Amino acid sequence: METDNNTYRHGGLVIAEEVNYWTVFVDAILSLFIVAVFTIVYDYFSGGDNLELLAVRAKQSEFLEAFEKEFAKEISDGKITHSINGNIQRLSFGEELLFGLGSDTLKNNGKLMLNRCLGVFSALGNNSQLYDQIMVEGHTDSVSIRKFNNLWKSGIRDNWDLSAARSNNVVRYFIGQSRLNPALFSSAAYSWYQWKRETEPPMSRNRKIEIVLVYSANWKNNAKN
Repeated sequence: METDNNTYRHGGLVIAEEVNYWTVFVDAILSLFIVAVFTIVYDYFSGGDNLELLAVRAKQSEFLEAFEKEFAKEISDGKITHSINGNIQRLSFGEELLFGLGSDTLKNNGKLMLNRCLGVFSALGNNSQLYDQIMVEGHTDSVSIRKFNNLWKSGIRDNWDLSAARSNNVVRYFIGQSRLNPALFSSAAYSWYQWKRETEPPMSRNRKIEIVLVYSANWKNNAKN
């Protein structure tokens, strides 16, 4: 026999109904959980640094979409790779795309390859404010260059010199052909000493040029100034 909304009679006893209390309790916990999640999300995205990072991510994705479209075949063939780590985006070109074996002179096809890369920058507006730096890194294997007489005649003594000459020549070409601010460009040489033994065997895969885009977290403010 029912007595009211919260109790009922059974066998002469009045028993409190607990179902409604559990429902209220669960609803309260769920509400607190939703509020907590909302607060965490709001605090995260309301921070200026995080909003700027999201803006950088959007630009990186935009560049990558255009880059993958332009170099679809080379990426599929494993001759070009790319990666993103924070505000740094790496574009890695295998040696054979740009230079002959043991040579620091850009091939004609290599120049066309760099023109295609610059075309991606151009398609996105050649926005120099996007970047803090654009570094070109030269990498080689550990094979001695003594057998390449043309290098000895040009004053290149070892793989340090070869990796430096290659990265410098790519930078010079970019500066001569690009509408990006020349002050953004720099070069670095690593010979074979940054070879990733575990992920890039054999060492021949370390013969490459890497274009490192360092995105500016303040690019929106830079664009306004």
